[in-house]
Formats: sequence, structure tokens, C-alpha cells
Amino acid sequence: MTKDEIKTVLERVQAWPRKRQAELARIALQIEAQDAGVEPEDEATIAAVAEGLAQAKQGKFASEKRIKATWKKFGL
Repeated sequence: MTKDEIKTVLERVQAWPRKRQAELARIALQIEAQDAGVEPEDEATIAAVAEGLAQAKQGKFASEKRIKATWKKFGL
């Protein structure tokens, strides 16, 4: 696959349902970890990271109010 073909596919991925995007991100992280010789985390962690990456790509971030509440909860 050429770089342009990969770019085209990744652009289409943005229109996929969030669950499918997370699955693709999980697979990509596994491939990347294998190439780096790093053992990937367990499936739940990989899925959580992939979901977070998908949300970040969509511009979905915690509100300032929620962040402050989290810091307060942990005494920070």
C-alpha cells in the first residue's frame, strides 16, 4: 500500500462508528508494540487506550469542571 492509499483509508476511518475506530486503533497499537519488541498491555487496557485516542481525535475532552472535580477527589 502506498502512503496515499493509507491516508485515504484513514480518512474514511473517521466516518466509522466509534467502536470500530477503537478496534482499529487497538490493532494498530498491537502491531506497533510487536515491531518495537514491547509486550502489549492486556486487552482491556489496549481497548481503553484505543477508545481514548478515538475520543481525542473527535475532540472529546473532559470539561474543566470535571477535571477540577477529579483533582479534588484525589486531594490534588
